[in-house]
Amino acid sequence: MAGRAGLRSTAKRSNTMSSSPIIAVVGGINMDLVYETERMPILGESMDALSLLTVPGGKGANTAISTYKAGHNNPASTQTGSDRRASVGKKDLEIRVCMNGAVGDDAYGKTLLKKLEDHGIDTTGVHTFEGAQSGTCVVIVEKDTGESRNLGILGANGQYEPHEPERIECLAGKAGKSGTKPDLIVTHLGVPRETVEQILETASNAGVDTILNPSAPLYLVSEVYPAVTHLIMNESEAAILTPKPYEAFKDPKTREECAKHFIDLGAKNVIITLGEKGAYYRTESGQKGHVAAEKNVRVRDTTGAGDSFIGAYAVDYVRQKHRGEKFDIVQAITFASKAAARTIEAIGAQESLPWADEMDRKY
Repeated sequence: MAGRAGLRSTAKRSNTMSSSPIIAVVGGINMDLVYETERMPILGESMDALSLLTVPGGKGANTAISTYKAGHNNPASTQTGSDRRASVGKKDLEIRVCMNGAVGDDAYGKTLLKKLEDHGIDTTGVHTFEGAQSGTCVVIVEKDTGESRNLGILGANGQYEPHEPERIECLAGKAGKSGTKPDLIVTHLGVPRETVEQILETASNAGVDTILNPSAPLYLVSEVYPAVTHLIMNESEAAILTPKPYEAFKDPKTREECAKHFIDLGAKNVIITLGEKGAYYRTESGQKGHVAAEKNVRVRDTTGAGDSFIGAYAVDYVRQKHRGEKFDIVQAITFASKAAARTIEAIGAQESLPWADEMDRKY
């Protein structure tokens, strides 16, 4: 990729933020068709589902909504629910969220855009491609276990690239038009890999922090990792990118080796999420350890748990940085784990994402 040396940029990262920090999300926007079943069908078997839900999804859109909700209280729980700013906690700051991605000019595309806008998200960076189909994903969920399997098609997501690839400001929505940079960029691989690599390079050169969730996992050139401030992935993604057998990640030593591998490649912080076993982390300074998952969680649907984790992690990171604190990665992972736990207690990725005042909810 041209200009790859830019990933080694020594551009100074700012320790100051505006009064309303901006988190820009880059990733897929899909319509999810969620089938709930008694069990997964075996090869060649036809069976009836128990129910079908058609709900907005996509890792990028899920993360954008998760980020917004993790930074705001539920408007329905306030006296002035119509005023979104009134739903921000008194001790918290207003975090703006900008979505960057693509939809088709079909009925799904209109619904997906409206869903994002209804959650207060700036969709200036979302392209609508004429004649294209919006991304779609079939999700099969087992009723008793909550485990799911997904099969998707990129659709318009596969055509996405930023309005102005060389200007990181273009990811900051309306504020970017006046030269404002995002304070943090969160990106998935639900859009073309080359586009993600270019965005990480541009962010590095501009001194903007990044989160990369390599999902769906694809090979990334090793030069990209120095541009990654936070690399967050689950065991399956880590196994594909390392590569190591998935079964090997049951051994804590394998997790340690994997995290160190990506730190050695240049990532600043590495988190490997482990589902009900919590998360393992390692930082460039040598800090490492395990954070336990939430206890007594009633699992209904694991879809969206990772997106919820990343959105909440992003919010806590930005809050800590805004307060001028030394980053406490354990605090951020703990907050993110609460968000993921609340998410898997309901069906449907976006509908189940918790608001800030719902993180400690227990059934």
